[in-house]
Amino acid sequence: MLHHTGQGANNAIQDAGVLAEALREADSIPEALQNFQSRRKPITDKYQELSRQEPSLESETAFPEKDHFEKAEADRLNG
Repeated sequence: MLHHTGQGANNAIQDAGVLAEALREADSIPEALQNFQSRRKPITDKYQELSRQEPSLESETAFPEKDHFEKAEADRLNG
């Protein structure tokens, strides 16, 4: 993951929560780690893919509220 997307701390917090859930729900540590990986890998793969893109207004996002904030900003600028 590239450093300029500011996702390091965010992903660490998400990882910690998912790992805690996986450890609580599993019968063994290997099972918990497998569950953790199956839940987190698709998400981290997407963040890595997005972090490699050149930023633009048309870029895909992992931030689902992006459209709402862009509309609010456009409304603010247009008075």
